[in-house]
Amino acid sequence: MLSVKVWVKSTGNQKEAYIALKDCGEDTKALVPIIREQWLQVVVSAKVTQNQCTISLYSDAEEGQWVSFDNVEMNSGRTALTVMG
Repeated sequence: MLSVKVWVKSTGNQKEAYIALKDCGEDTKALVPIIREQWLQVVVSAKVTQNQCTISLYSDAEEGQWVSFDNVEMNSGRTALTVMG
């Protein structure tokens, strides 16, 4: 099992934005929530069976819209985050 944590911040107007683990044996992704200009930590986990894994940080947005990805952290095992609300 592999987990990736990433801090994200955006303008909130993207067509699509996500963090994905691909080519691991079990592809998975976590969508970047629409939170305008505040940092939020997003985590995605996948079972690795192919001895490799590709981390994808993806954003599809119009001109002037953006997503920032920061502090990418990769760890073995499944990671959970505390949910406030």
